[in-house]
Amino acid sequence: MFNNKAEFNGLDLVAIFKDCNLININEDFHSEGVAIDSRQIKMGNIFVALKGDNTDGHNYIKSAIDSGASTCIIERQYSTDIINMFPDERFIVSDDNIEALCLLAAHHRNRFNYPIIAIGGSNGKTTTKEMTAAVLSKKFKVLKNHGNFNNKIGVPLTLLCLSNDYDIAVLEVGTNTPGEIYDLSQIIKPSHALITNIGKEHLEFLIDLDGVELEETYLFSSVRSSGFAFVNYDDERLRSYGHVLGKFTTYGTHEHAQFRCEYSLNDKLNPKIKVLSDENQIEITMQTIGFTSALNGIAALSVAQTFGVDLSDAKSALEKFVPLSGETGYGRMALIENDDFIIINDTYNSNPDSAIASLTNFNY
Repeated sequence: MFNNKAEFNGLDLVAIFKDCNLININEDFHSEGVAIDSRQIKMGNIFVALKGDNTDGHNYIKSAIDSGASTCIIERQYSTDIINMFPDERFIVSDDNIEALCLLAAHHRNRFNYPIIAIGGSNGKTTTKEMTAAVLSKKFKVLKNHGNFNNKIGVPLTLLCLSNDYDIAVLEVGTNTPGEIYDLSQIIKPSHALITNIGKEHLEFLIDLDGVELEETYLFSSVRSSGFAFVNYDDERLRSYGHVLGKFTTYGTHEHAQFRCEYSLNDKLNPKIKVLSDENQIEITMQTIGFTSALNGIAALSVAQTFGVDLSDAKSALEKFVPLSGETGYGRMALIENDDFIIINDTYNSNPDSAIASLTNFNY
């Protein structure tokens, strides 16, 4: 899933963690790859011992060492016992191993100058990320998050996969607590940012729509000075950000959007998108379900146009795009047909706005 080959030497680790936190590591040290699962360790990997709900990576230090880990990152509260148990092994001691993973990823990210597109928003960011990667793949070699690995574990692990094998990266960025998108933006340092919408998500922590807007628009803040933003002109809260950003384009069905499209649904709820521009009159019939996937497609098309992807190629990519399957795709506008009725399953991580959007499809 995350087969990264990110390399770190002793000087890198001193710069990242400071010499006082390195045990038995000198300038000659060299590692290749970072892993968080001791069962997936490859020779030379750095093993980061993370604590989960059901297990603790610190219980698998011996397994990681036996599998060839070059060093293990351990939290300070466990360090004395572990170091005494393995006095000749190499360790990195941290106060928080998730933060340590982020520090490794941030250091590795700084080695690359190609575009990194960060995609956030209350609804549709996973599908938008997948569609964006699909259209860009017509011209570039694209790195993207696996599924919806969009948090402070999934994003760093994706960044560690950056390599010269790629031309561009598309990263989904999620949140459920205030400040999380700010933290992830500092690691990603995106060159481009896209926010799908502002809706009623994670209100147990973000409180209200103002809180959601503040949290999500950290993405725009991260590209304001030197990057580029894609602004959904159909979203009233996002529309105004075109006045404060440096370089941006607006997209949507709104008559004043710079990249403007129309959409409709056929009798099977498949979207048909019509691109409206002076240069292009393209119609795209998609295999996805529901009008929200049409909006996701329009967002992806605006990215394609900005990066110089021929819209006929983008059309081909979107028409071949199929809804996500498996665990990631479960409950994302899945159509279940029976002889007597049709069920629309849109239960995945649903919030009030996504539920309303699902019901709106019945108007077509």
